[in-house]
Amino acid sequence: MPDMEDSGTALTRRGRECQVEATEILQALFAADAASDPYPRYADLLATGEVCHPTQWSSVVVFGYAAIESVLRDPVFEVQGDTGLDEIFPAWREHPSMSKNSVIDLNGGEHTRVRGLMSRAFSRRRVESLAPAIAATTASLLDDMADRGSGGEPVDFVAQFAFLLPVIVICDLVGIPQADRETFRPLAEDLVAGLIGERRRAEDAVALADDATVRLNDYFTALAGERRKHPRDDLLSQLVHVHDVGDGRLSDAELHDNLRTLVIAGFLTTTHLLSNGLALLLSDPHLAAAMREAEIAVADFVEETLRYEAPVQMTVRRAAAPAELGGIQAAAGTQILLLIGVGNRDPRRFASPDRFDPRRSDAGALSFGGGPHFCLGAALARMEAAIAFPELLARFPAIASAGEARRVPGPAFRGFESLPVTVA
Repeated sequence: MPDMEDSGTALTRRGRECQVEATEILQALFAADAASDPYPRYADLLATGEVCHPTQWSSVVVFGYAAIESVLRDPVFEVQGDTGLDEIFPAWREHPSMSKNSVIDLNGGEHTRVRGLMSRAFSRRRVESLAPAIAATTASLLDDMADRGSGGEPVDFVAQFAFLLPVIVICDLVGIPQADRETFRPLAEDLVAGLIGERRRAEDAVALADDATVRLNDYFTALAGERRKHPRDDLLSQLVHVHDVGDGRLSDAELHDNLRTLVIAGFLTTTHLLSNGLALLLSDPHLAAAMREAEIAVADFVEETLRYEAPVQMTVRRAAAPAELGGIQAAAGTQILLLIGVGNRDPRRFASPDRFDPRRSDAGALSFGGGPHFCLGAALARMEAAIAFPELLARFPAIASAGEARRVPGPAFRGFESLPVTVA
């Protein structure tokens, strides 16, 4: 894409100055030390406008709430898919973990076809039917936390609850047997490491993710064979049936890729939502007391947590045709980086956006996306959190921080790798 000055825009002199300011802020934001508290830079960025084409970047960056929402809903802006990845990383097909046949990587009719198959497992009726099982799992995990911390020892909330609850729920939904889950967990973690490879060199993270992908594909192939012989009331049995009909609705690659996507998407966002929510409660005793006394509706607390600390801070789209964004011309093929977490702090959309206020009347976070790719599991994630937080606070009235919490590295996700607490 040509430089901003030559892009044929009608930017004013002040507009060009704002673009320079935004570029400097973005460069600082993506520095390694910015992950702990990016929000002051978010506010600075929002003061420059809504859209930026940073100097020397090929991408257009969108960070204002209204502009992000518009891109998410406009069909001219597609998910990257194989075409987009060909343009920025031609060797992607050599990496099994980068296969692009899942519902989050498809556009147009292919996306509609696969999403229609997947959405049956996330219907309102199906999600509501999971509530008793989620409550039982929550109680069991809290029992385990109580045992581990009975003598005042620190318990890692992420490892012992926030990770396990959504993993167990999604495994039940897909149909992964309980006996397989200990083997399954490290593979899922390696897949996530491929997404957020800041902890290791990028090539090492991708190699781990590739190996995990091959092993998971082998696992799902074997499990699919078992479901053919003994079908159950789970998503895997439904997808295997559709695949075996042979009418083109679901290919081998789509079956594998969508099962892997469910594994990651099914727990990653919810794990971060749970850890972010507890961190907020631990930091504000008055907030925790109001939640315990039901002075704050748990659904409102969950929504404000999603806005204030969005688990997924950014996503990517690609312009399928020439488009205009905030006075900037984006040529066909331009990558569009959407800073969801910044949009959720936009003062043009939210009153006092840097204040955590679960009673706010202007809710409407972008954290689950929007448009045709709105998160399939949004209702399930909300339900898990809405069940977990009241039970957690009721079970452990003296829960407190216990040592240094460790955040997920990098700017793409917002959550905790470790959140030690005492429960007794």
